[in-house]
Amino acid sequence: MKSKCHKGSFTIEATLLVPLFVFITMAALRIGIDFFQASATRESCPELKELDIVMEFYNYQAVEEIGREIFDD
Repeated sequence: MKSKCHKGSFTIEATLLVPLFVFITMAALRIGIDFFQASATRESCPELKELDIVMEFYNYQAVEEIGREIFDD
């Protein structure tokens, strides 16, 4: 008699979990595609690439200044 009582429980759980799993998978794919397209755009646009180099230079310059402050004291 127990098997009749729990016979539909797997169906109910599947109707709740499968759409959730599909939604999470599709959202992850969409985010991955968006990141890929953004990186492809950045590589094709020289202004953005140049801006990255400038920001990296400023980061190195800040690190050097902090290092000088630490070692001078």
